[in-house]
Amino acid sequence: MTDVERLRSLIRTMRLPRFRKDNLDNKHGLLWLARNMGMKNSEHPKYPEAVEQLKKMLREKLYKS
Repeated sequence: MTDVERLRSLIRTMRLPRFRKDNLDNKHGLLWLARNMGMKNSEHPKYPEAVEQLKKMLREKLYKS
């Protein structure tokens, strides 16, 4: 499973706009999630794991850009 697939599976049931869930292959989409994912999802059981996956992906994207 790729990092994008893993993050997508973690946020699948979170309250997020659909296009944001689909926009995980670029740095700007990941940064939006980093800023906004916790607004309505901080109590979601998969939130902590999704945050860690998102951090990992952002570190990799920032070095590649």
